[in-house]
Amino acid sequence: MAWSPNNQQGSSDTAFQFVAQGVLTIGATAVPCTVDQATFVPLQFRKLITLQAEDNDIFYGLSDAVTTSTGIKLPRNGIVFLPYGPGILVHLIAGGASRTLRLHEAG
Repeated sequence: MAWSPNNQQGSSDTAFQFVAQGVLTIGATAVPCTVDQATFVPLQFRKLITLQAEDNDIFYGLSDAVTTSTGIKLPRNGIVFLPYGPGILVHLIAGGASRTLRLHEAG
């Protein structure tokens, strides 16, 4: 275990070394669940995704064919933690336009 001079644990004992967070606007078309909405590439070495539906229900699934009928419901203000690596691409969809989702990726 590594300790710094101010008695805090060093990076060698940190659970996550890479993090990214963002706010996504979700609509009626499924989009990949990544902070990088330009390339849709998940955070390298990702181990955890945290989702929070800020307004109205958002649904998630494991393919771009997810719908509000087939997806797992994340209710308004609901939070979910998904222990998924970068090889698992989650997709998001909402029942209407311009729904806000807060996203955190850690690895």
